[in-house]
Amino acid sequence: RDAAVLTLMYPDLATAAVLAGAARRTCMVWAGNGDATDALAGGGGAPTRALQRARRAALRRVRHVALTEAIEHELERGGITRGVTRIPTPVDAAHFRPPTPTERADARAALGLADDDVAFVYTGHLRALKRVERIVAAFARLHDDGVAQRLRVVGGSRADLDDTTPTIEAAIDELGVRDAVTTTGAVDDVRPFLWAADVFVLASDREGLSPSLLEAMSCGLACVAPPSAAGDQILDETCGIVPPDNAVESLHAALAALATDAERRARRAAGAGERAQIAALPAVTARYHALLGLRPPVT
Repeated sequence: RDAAVLTLMYPDLATAAVLAGAARRTCMVWAGNGDATDALAGGGGAPTRALQRARRAALRRVRHVALTEAIEHELERGGITRGVTRIPTPVDAAHFRPPTPTERADARAALGLADDDVAFVYTGHLRALKRVERIVAAFARLHDDGVAQRLRVVGGSRADLDDTTPTIEAAIDELGVRDAVTTTGAVDDVRPFLWAADVFVLASDREGLSPSLLEAMSCGLACVAPPSAAGDQILDETCGIVPPDNAVESLHAALAALATDAERRARRAAGAGERAQIAALPAVTARYHALLGLRPPVT
């Protein structure tokens, strides 16, 4: 009786939906780089090979959403060449918006930022694949360059997600930047930290299309994210910098380019807000309704 079945990131749920006779109503949403390769790759013992065959057969019968062009190409390499629609991660642009001058001034004052401080921010889990310790190391090099700036690491950790809080805290102390780097733990609202900041940094080994990156863009922040963090899927020269990789040296070069050029930061901050509109919640909602043949919600 359901109009549509959406499964997110777990292909065996799509397989189950097909076995239940809901293939035509099922849409598999691929949210991370590498997920399709992991799901569709062969190998292993006989049960694994049988599972892979069942997955591939089922997934060829359902529709698919790829967050980015890179994920779409990954599906093609795995043999999923039909029924794929590219729809980005949604962001609530009414909630994550550029601050008013008063909101920005209040947010910076609350964090003790001086007028000439360039404020960098990371928001998200502190799990290993996020490589937050590399952001800290790149920032430390910038700090050693004598640039007046601050870094806020905003987010909590979970032991089941490869918690790296001890590694990050140790790096802050070993690199001698405790006076310039603050870790906040989990917070109820990340907006004040985004509103106070000048640059958002993401250094993940693997991403689909990070909600944190889109939220920062929607708040009008110049952003730094390498291809491994899907920066090349959303950022360009109008809204940020895509370093070649997430090595400390590459991250440092990108941070320095923005820290030392206020005009460049301002241009890319303005461009980020405009670019993020492609992922605004109403636009994404409309595309899902069109894909699934559903009536648009009453507003």
